Amino acid sequence: MSQLERNITKAIMNCLKGVGAWAVKLHGGPFQAAGMPDILCILHGKTMFFEVKTETGKLTKIQDHCHTLIRNAGGTVAVVRSVDDVRAIIEALT
Repeated sequence: MSQLERNITKAIMNCLKGVGAWAVKLHGGPFQAAGMPDILCILHGKTMFFEVKTETGKLTKIQDHCHTLIRNAGGTVAVVRSVDDVRAIIEALT
């Protein structure tokens, strides 16, 4: 059975806080740019964005475009489906 995105997000937020990261859940709304990733995280001087998806979840076109803009600006952004995905990215970057 597939986990709900909100449960995956909660587990990832707990993991990030557990390793000493500053992390916030970005909530979409009228004052936020469309397509922004779900989580903004800073750890050991590295800024990372995480888009949380379920096993079968896919990026929308606007999310894909936003990820491209972040990467083109030199940022790190990734689609993650589990805490293990996040840990692997953190390990590679820090």
